[in-house]
Amino acid sequence: MSNSLYVGDKVNYHSIVGGQPTSFGHTIKSLSTDAGGEPAAYITDKAGYVSVSALSLSTATMTIEWAKEIHAAAMNVMFAINGIEELKPELFDKFKTYSLSELLRANAIMSNTEEPSQDGGFTAFMTTSDEALAEGYIRVNDASFVRSEELTHLCDVMDDLKEDSGIFHAILIDGHSNFSLATLCDDGVTVDKTILVNTSAAYLKSFVRQLAEAEK
Repeated sequence: MSNSLYVGDKVNYHSIVGGQPTSFGHTIKSLSTDAGGEPAAYITDKAGYVSVSALSLSTATMTIEWAKEIHAAAMNVMFAINGIEELKPELFDKFKTYSLSELLRANAIMSNTEEPSQDGGFTAFMTTSDEALAEGYIRVNDASFVRSEELTHLCDVMDDLKEDSGIFHAILIDGHSNFSLATLCDDGVTVDKTILVNTSAAYLKSFVRQLAEAEK
């Protein structure tokens, strides 16, 4: 039985937890928690939610070799996002074809996989957290994605550029997903002047980066 299951996984159902599977080839459609706070899953060919503890991952879900292929693409993209490794176009193209469920499943499989090393020991694979992998997936598929910490950093950069004048900055987001870079009044709350309005966080980051480069 496994608690590391994701939407889209193929699973087997065990009418007796810990016993042999009694039905096969179900697909997880959604995950939730039951009245007692325990993980539960809604699977095909069953009425209502069942306990995750009554499920086991089908061996047909993902092979080690397939997981390795997905993992190679995922780690290259994750390293590139963090500036550790150069992005390889062929791996990036592969990454975009995988679902988030496939990426998470491969990451989970490789985190528990070791291979024999030349010195007679075993070598583990480097993996990442589900949260970091999900963020990487969103960044690749949604150019508008931005974390609040990134917006705060942009304001700090602008504050540093205007340090001599004591001007502070803020970024406001309205109901239409417009990003407004603005200066603040002395109270630190009221907007004094709007510098830029754009629907793209990436454009906002580029704008601030260009200002910072110009000041060097």
